[in-house]
Amino acid sequence: MSEPATVPALASPLPVTRPAGACPRASLAPAALRAYHSGRQAFLTAEYEKWGQVARDARLQPD
Repeated sequence: MSEPATVPALASPLPVTRPAGACPRASLAPAALRAYHSGRQAFLTAEYEKWGQVARDARLQPD
């Protein structure tokens, strides 16, 4: 049998603070999701720019 897939924990770039009186078991999911989507957006932006440059370079090449 194969081992179950594990997902590494995401480190939050910002400290998570709770308002006074908040449940101590409040989820860290919002901070983790923000970190994930921020990294994902940066990656996709870089890929978009890279492949846009590849396409521009291809159009500049003589046939």
